[in-house]
Amino acid sequence: RVAAVAVEWRGPLAFLRWRDAAGRVHRRTWWPDVLRPRDRRRLRLAAGNESASPVVASVAP
Repeated sequence: RVAAVAVEWRGPLAFLRWRDAAGRVHRRTWWPDVLRPRDRRRLRLAAGNESASPVVASVAP
């Protein structure tokens, strides 16, 4: 069983952390060439709206 899950994006890298029922923390990291674009998008969408699209200014300040 998974007690807590967190997905963090740093540029193209995806970091997944979760805590199991015994309290142990597990981690996985994905580089962009490992996940297909479709799978990266699914992971971003599953992680929540704040990670669905990168925060990049569309115009100069």
